[in-house]
Parts: sequence; structure tokens; C-alpha cells
Amino acid sequence: MSVGFIGAGQLAFALVKGFTAAGILAAHKIMASSPDMDLATVSALRKMGVKLTPHNKETVQHSDVLFLAVKPHIIPFILDEIGTHIEDRHIVVSCAAGVTIGSIEKKLSAFRPAPRVIRCMTNTPVVVQEGATVYATGTHAQVEDGRLLEQLLSSVGFCTEVEEDLINAVTGLSGSGPAYAFTALDALADGGVKMGLPRRLAVRLGAQALLVSVFPDPLVGPLLAGPWGATLSADSWRQREGQLLSLLNASESCRDVWELPAAERSNPLQGFPFC
Repeated sequence: MSVGFIGAGQLAFALVKGFTAAGILAAHKIMASSPDMDLATVSALRKMGVKLTPHNKETVQHSDVLFLAVKPHIIPFILDEIGTHIEDRHIVVSCAAGVTIGSIEKKLSAFRPAPRVIRCMTNTPVVVQEGATVYATGTHAQVEDGRLLEQLLSSVGFCTEVEEDLINAVTGLSGSGPAYAFTALDALADGGVKMGLPRRLAVRLGAQALLVSVFPDPLVGPLLAGPWGATLSADSWRQREGQLLSLLNASESCRDVWELPAAERSNPLQGFPFC
């Protein structure tokens, strides 16, 4: 199996780094294309042994699984460019937020009947094999196509299938979630520095504290804050300051961006923060 990436930016780099580190895919089985061959991520991919090209059609021709790892507004132009080169063997996987399976199938059907399309939402922690990915299969994708993608993406973190109408919500939660987590870590570290800790130590301690979130054990929660303790006092202050509501609103706002018509979300400052 060979894998291609249309787009050689941060997401492509993160996935390739994760796949190769997990041992599920060798670098020489991967090709990526970018119009800008001077990108730092292009150089990094080249050093890993990935084949690079400025021509998208070359990536298509050398791939079985084709990831569309470009910004959403570029997708229609990419599909027009590569449509004539898509063959029956190709599984087209879109990573673009807000771009529906139906819109991709409609574009590709002008060139080839029954294109095999999968839509996914992942995040950059795949680079350290701690990503979170969901996917939905298109009208013509086979059951085996979904299983193959899940096998790939499970090697770099959590992966599960969902209904497509849930993907925008996932974008708001885990797709953009690492940014929320880093904001929380920054705030924790700032608090540590304010109390006299060296910045490096404050960041390390804050990051370690956040690791508890990976434990699904319901017994862990009650252990975090004892009655009448300092942690309970801090948590009460956090709730009064509206941190929980802020995170809720951030997730919903990000989802809402991708549920807007494309023309209305062209300016990220109109109505919602850009995710």
C-alpha cells in the first residue's frame, strides 16, 4: 500500500511522522506534493525519506490512499485538478474541516463514477501517536476502505467511525482541542511563575497535571480534590470565573464556523473566532 498527501504542511508532516514512528508505514511508501517546495515541513519530510513533488497528479499516480491535507477553500480546485487522474483503486480521504462527503463525491463523479471517499477529522498530536480521529465513509466507499483507514489512524492514536453529521462537533472538540489544552497549560504555568517557580519547571508541572485527563477510571475524579482542601477551593474559583463555560463556548463556536455556508465563513472575524 502506498499513501499520498496533497499538501505537505503541518498536518501531513504530523501524520507521516506518526505513521513512520508507529512502524505501520515506511517513508519510501509515502509521497507528498506542495506548490511551495521551500516549506520547513517539506524539508523535514524529505529528510525522513518521503518522496516530494510540486505536481499533485504525480502524487495521485503513486498512491492508493490519498489524503487531501489542504485548507477547505482549496479543495474544489484540487479536485478539479486531480479528478481525471483518480482511478478505481484510489481511496480519497479528506481532512478538510467543513467539506462534506457529498460535495467531494459530486466533484469527482464528473470524472469517474462511484469515487471512494472518506471524510476524517484528526489532530496534530498524531505526531506523537496520541491523536484523536473520527471518520465517516462515503456512498461508494467499501467496508474494507474504512477498516484500512482505521488501521492506519489507530496506529497514531484513538480512531473511531461516526456519522458524518457529528464531524463538525468533533472539529470543535478534539480537532481544535489541543489549542485549548495549550491555553490551559499556559495559564497554569503563568500561575506557577507568578508564585515564584521557574518557567521551565512550571510548564513541566502543569503538563504533568494535565496528564490525569487521559485516565477514564471514574475513581480518579474524587481523588483529585479532597473535602475542604486547597484543590476544592481552586476548583470553586475556576467555576466562578467561568472557565468551564468558556471551554464549552469555544468548542461550540468552532463547530458553528464549519456549519456556516462557505461564503459566510470566508472572513473568520465575522461572527465567530476562526478554528
